[in-house]
Amino acid sequence: FKTMLFDQRLRLAASAFIAKYSDFQVSQFVPTDVGTVITLTNAGKVTTKGVEVEATALLPINFTVTANVGYVHAIFDSFADGGGPGIDYTGNVLPYAPRLKESLAVDYHHPLFGSVEFEFHADYAHTDSSFSNPSNSPLYEADARGITNLRVGLASASSGWSAYLFARNLTNAVYADYRDVSFIGVERAAYGPPRMYGLEMRYKF
Repeated sequence: FKTMLFDQRLRLAASAFIAKYSDFQVSQFVPTDVGTVITLTNAGKVTTKGVEVEATALLPINFTVTANVGYVHAIFDSFADGGGPGIDYTGNVLPYAPRLKESLAVDYHHPLFGSVEFEFHADYAHTDSSFSNPSNSPLYEADARGITNLRVGLASASSGWSAYLFARNLTNAVYADYRDVSFIGVERAAYGPPRMYGLEMRYKF
């Protein structure tokens, strides 16, 4: 579904889906008595379903607001012996399938002189936790996180240059972007980048 309202100043888009799979194959890390091994397993049946809604509003005085919400429910309908003989993963969540993702962005631009404009951008994005392994063990769980970014600067469309000050992960959120277990059974994690400030300059020629 897509539509434009209020003299094309509000754009709405929404979609819904459902997909069912049989003989779904899963590549996974499986702990054993001698270490961790990679296996390719037939997980049986899987169902994924969800909705996504996006809205963009063109507001007075050069403001644009964009919001997006996505919800996914992806589970193993049947995965007998998924973790080895007698270990059933039926009902577990699929790897890399966070339940909820949502974002909000605000943009503002204002002409200054000639083709030079002042530009401001701020965005916030939230992602639910997810797993890198169908076991859904905390050893393989990536953290939920909410990240805020800012950017402010000047740009000239006719001259092809721009200069911005930016801040990424403004609140300095600490989160594990990935967790797993190494081949020798050592728990490990990769964390998202901390707060970062910087200057970005571009010139097109």
